[in-house]
Amino acid sequence: MTRSAHDVLVSVIEDVLGRQLDPELSFLEAGGDSLSAMRVVASLRSAGLALSVVALLEATPIARIDMRADAPAPRTPDEDDDQHDDGSAPLTSQQQLVWFEEIAHPGSSAYVFRAVLRFRHMPRQDRIEASFRALLAEHPVLRMRVDDGDGRAFMRVSDGSLGTVERLDLPEDRSTDAILEAAGANRPFDIRAGGLVRWTALVGPEGNGVLVHAEHHLVHDGQSFNLLLAHLERLERGERSDDAPGYLDYARRAHSDAPMRRSKAVDAAHRLPRDLHDFGFGAPADRERQPRASYLRLPVPEGIRRTVKEHSDRGGVTEFTVWLHAFVRAVGTGWDASSFVVGVATSNRPSGCEATVGMFVSTVPVAVSPGTDTINDTARRLREALAVSDLDLQEYVSAARERGLERDQVIPQIAFSQHVQSLTKVTVGGEEAAVEVGIPGGGVKFACNVVLVRGPEGDALQFEYDESQLDADTIWALWTRVGRELVVVNGPRRVPSFFPQDSATDKVALRDGHDQLRYRDLEQLARRLATFGEPGDRVGVLGAASAHAFATEYALHLAGRTFVPLDPNVPTPRLQRMVEIAECTAVIDLDGGSVDLGAQTVSWDDVWALPLSDLPALAPETAYVMFTSGSTGEPKAVRVPSEAMHALGRWGAEELGLDIGTRIAQTASIGFDASIWETWTSFSAGSELLVVDNETKRDPVALVELMTDELIEVAFAPTPTAHILMDAKWPDNSRLRVLGAGGDRLHAFRRPQRFEVVNLYGPTECTSVVSAARVHSSSKAAPTIGPPLPHAGVSVVDDHGGLVGSGEAGELLVSGPLLAIGYIGIQDKEDSRFVLHPHEDVPTRAYRTGDIVRRLEDGSLEFLGRRDRQIKIAGVRIELGDVEAIALSIEGVRRAVVDVVETPDAKRLVIRVEAPGIRPDNVTQMLREALPTYVRTSTIEVLEALPLTANGKVANLPARNEGPVAADTAATSAAAVAPRGTADFALARAATLVGTNDVEASWLALGGSSLAAAQFVSWWRSAMPGTLSVVQLLRTDNVASLIRANVNAEETPLMPATTPSRAADDPGLADIVRSLLERLPENTRLALAAEIVALAARQLEH
Repeated sequence: MTRSAHDVLVSVIEDVLGRQLDPELSFLEAGGDSLSAMRVVASLRSAGLALSVVALLEATPIARIDMRADAPAPRTPDEDDDQHDDGSAPLTSQQQLVWFEEIAHPGSSAYVFRAVLRFRHMPRQDRIEASFRALLAEHPVLRMRVDDGDGRAFMRVSDGSLGTVERLDLPEDRSTDAILEAAGANRPFDIRAGGLVRWTALVGPEGNGVLVHAEHHLVHDGQSFNLLLAHLERLERGERSDDAPGYLDYARRAHSDAPMRRSKAVDAAHRLPRDLHDFGFGAPADRERQPRASYLRLPVPEGIRRTVKEHSDRGGVTEFTVWLHAFVRAVGTGWDASSFVVGVATSNRPSGCEATVGMFVSTVPVAVSPGTDTINDTARRLREALAVSDLDLQEYVSAARERGLERDQVIPQIAFSQHVQSLTKVTVGGEEAAVEVGIPGGGVKFACNVVLVRGPEGDALQFEYDESQLDADTIWALWTRVGRELVVVNGPRRVPSFFPQDSATDKVALRDGHDQLRYRDLEQLARRLATFGEPGDRVGVLGAASAHAFATEYALHLAGRTFVPLDPNVPTPRLQRMVEIAECTAVIDLDGGSVDLGAQTVSWDDVWALPLSDLPALAPETAYVMFTSGSTGEPKAVRVPSEAMHALGRWGAEELGLDIGTRIAQTASIGFDASIWETWTSFSAGSELLVVDNETKRDPVALVELMTDELIEVAFAPTPTAHILMDAKWPDNSRLRVLGAGGDRLHAFRRPQRFEVVNLYGPTECTSVVSAARVHSSSKAAPTIGPPLPHAGVSVVDDHGGLVGSGEAGELLVSGPLLAIGYIGIQDKEDSRFVLHPHEDVPTRAYRTGDIVRRLEDGSLEFLGRRDRQIKIAGVRIELGDVEAIALSIEGVRRAVVDVVETPDAKRLVIRVEAPGIRPDNVTQMLREALPTYVRTSTIEVLEALPLTANGKVANLPARNEGPVAADTAATSAAAVAPRGTADFALARAATLVGTNDVEASWLALGGSSLAAAQFVSWWRSAMPGTLSVVQLLRTDNVASLIRANVNAEETPLMPATTPSRAADDPGLADIVRSLLERLPENTRLALAAEIVALAARQLEH
């Protein structure tokens, strides 16, 4: 390339981009895009230099562009006209934008339209090909190719032998995605070779089949596809097609209007407001990588369709205008944008071209102000957009820049359009097919493109989005907000206040080792709390699980207040934040602590000193606020309505066969929502609830003994604890008949028992129970999570929001009166999880659980796992992002990354933090104190620097299944050589479990978990003399000293002397647990260790 040509090139690029150029950069790196590339090429042509847009966009760097100064001069307009004689025409303004994208991303499927025609009886191959050839002959534009070798784009009609239809076998998976993949529907078109429409026939063994239609958007718009279907119908009837001007004729006429289009573009740019919001997405054409496309296709509830029509009739506007107005307002709310540009697809078919097949639709930028625009303003803006639907986009951007607006402000990054499907069935080759259209391809045109698909059988909103810019939660939230702009979805009903049965008044309601309260006592407490604050106030209940704690919750509810359970083992700063988020007006401190939580604090005695008052007739709208793990480090507050809590209590009482005086064991902590199920099920029946003390919860033997001695009929246990109780040897005089279990996967009974298990499933956001399955000890099948509760609606949807059939896996959506009201103070999260239900005719809410399930033929649900970064350890749901956020809050921590590692003995978190120049033990101590109790035993690694990838991100941690955290090899060696039964033998075993050779510290400080402690004690009982309890192990300051002191102690019987005797060959509880652990794979043994320890350890680990 000569120096003079290079100087011209650099000068032109600098003039177009408005900045000094570094020739060692590529055009895209220098800030160029496809539109500015067109301007550069046009300017070069006027200087007698030829360069293609493709070469300019692909060149790296600019200095190496191969261009000759003696390139052919540009054609004159007259020469352009001569090209028309050989069947060519310039690309239309609608086609040019598609061409820009093709240049920027060759092979992208963003502009590929696909349709699926499903046949019960597949036509003969020759008849299919005859129909295809007839279409191509009738509409030359379908045979077009693009000639853009000199930087200008013309379409020319190919004369090659087109019309071949590939024939393939129909895959076993008949889903649309599988069929499109089998047909290769996303493979790119070569726009320069032609043949921008292809058919693929997939034939099944039963004679059925599918015809896949794919075409490039250079020759397509929605109306044109409808015309093709109509043409196929006419072919079948032997009718002649309607006379209509060809698309190339239209293109030639449109080309002569270019000066007028440029004038429209300048006018449109000068009407733009100066405060346009930049979403920060960037146009797909400007990114060097391909966008990652995904989509949701959600049916519009019939109730919303009727509402839209009413708004349309009442306002004298089109239904599309009503939809667009709602969409614009929803976007403004979601992105806090007062003014922005939305792309609106408009068709500018001129008169006489109504039956012409071709590309007439262009996406026009429409400036909107959702906070102030009325629906009439939206209608006016649409009319203005239609008037400039053929504007010159290059001139529009240039004029906007002159006003100080950036390209990403004025070029649409989100879009809203409409596709009307006129035919749902078509005949090809003598056979009828069902037509499926509006199927997104593997690419995406905008960061978010929403299409209102309208058809005879109903409407749907299709959200196509770039996963590298947006996630599914954001799109679900947008769907919910659009619906909320159109209809009001009713919330929970106010229900009568909760009162026990009259015959239960004198019966015991609650008792523990310190106090006993009757139902009349609870009513008296409620009448006093009715004078405390105002109805609807949120009042914190701070204290460990006890008769007083649950009495306070019950009384607050009867008094018309909302109770907020607060676990005293939570770190004080987090408790303070929880009180702040919940907006508690007061806190009832049952343990008499002196912690300042930022709200009025009263004691148990203070409450009893309050005067008496009448109780309200209605229950509060919000019964309680329960906190769960959040992804930002903030506790997430869930508001649960009284209607839902009452329904849960009534169902539980009936399902468990409870009555007045039935004895129930309560084991969950106050901050665990299982406690709601335990307490309100009991209260609903007038039953007697025994709150089990912490030490008994930790010891399976003691728990069995307590339940037997106290004549307990019903109890609840987290799943790992339930496993131990299911496998235990129960005394013959046990009265236990039902054991509730929840929080993790349940396995089948391993021995006969006289009680059955109710396997409970449900998130906090659904009042803790959605479904339940009865599990009998005679059944060896893996338990399901059962059918839904009578007041729970469930739907199972795929990744795109569509319903899946029986036996197929998908995400569980829950609806009905058991849903929480929502979250406090995190509207974005609420809108993405509590969504508008897409599969109910009456507009209603549904909760997206994030759980993957499979609906079985009998209506039961099979739980398959989580779909995000939430995991469960010891039955507790943990958000990994929450833990990372807490780590980053520690002073001096620059980076943090958390992962889960499976060891032979446990599933544990590994927290790696970067804290240069700070003592690791200080960081470790501060982080452990800040973490929730159930993850304080995580492995913490403090590093000077975390390994980074080339782009500055933290390098990947080992995969979750790569094995254990590296344990001290010395401990393993010691275990191999130490004599069995000695202190060294036990020390080596303890060292292996905690992953360090030195155990001269507390179990928790060493990184041991409460479940690992339970396993160590279980191992001790089988391999060591003397006695050792889990409580001792968790409380000692020095594990090594405790082990040495216990080695020579006398062995204590597992069960007390009063336990019925057993035969020598009848195994006891320790034998059962030990043999069970030995039979299981190493990585699942911890699931059978005493989960009771995990629950109770929340008290001790603090």
